[in-house]
Amino acid sequence: VRISLAKGAFFLPLIIAAKKGYLQDESLIAKLTYSNSTNDALNAVLTGNAEVTALGSGGLLPLIARSPGRVKLIYGQNSTSYTLVVPVLSTIRNIEELRGKRIGVWPSPTAKVFLHLILDTRVGKDAFEIITLESRFLNQALARGDADALFEPDLAGQQAVSGGQGRYLSRSAMEEFVFKPFFNGGGIMTAEAMRSNPGKAERLRRALDRSIAFIAASP
Repeated sequence: VRISLAKGAFFLPLIIAAKKGYLQDESLIAKLTYSNSTNDALNAVLTGNAEVTALGSGGLLPLIARSPGRVKLIYGQNSTSYTLVVPVLSTIRNIEELRGKRIGVWPSPTAKVFLHLILDTRVGKDAFEIITLESRFLNQALARGDADALFEPDLAGQQAVSGGQGRYLSRSAMEEFVFKPFFNGGGIMTAEAMRSNPGKAERLRRALDRSIAFIAASP
């Protein structure tokens, strides 16, 4: 099974299924391709270069609305993912103080949609600047002072904090400021791929169910 991956908590069930051997138990061999952005990971599936990927709800729900029936969820995920991180020595203490600040995000429609959901009613729709950077450069931008804050997936936020570049302004921004529990996104295949090989899709689903059970039992 060809899996297209990028950085984000919603990819974790796919990674666990490959690394823990759950796919192999279902007679599936994982072929993993890593991309710098969720857009690239999604395009790999839509163009037939991969069979399965994952997408955050900020990109997934508009895709389903624009192209009904084109993609199908193979798993869904509620998650406390998405952090707001500021430099360790920053004077910013609450999200209202992000007014007029530069906020770095990864290249994905999800990032911008979610950041606007958090900030528009609290600081103003046009009262902050979004800087888009490749995921691997976000924490470097924070350390250099190129961004006043970062809105990033939980794994990247944890790396910034444990690496000494930042501290949490909010560790679970969507659940803290938008709604809880928060539908983070999930794994998707094209509907055509599911129809063409339903047995393979079902075996993949069983492997992913095991991944999700492992994640739930292993915080």
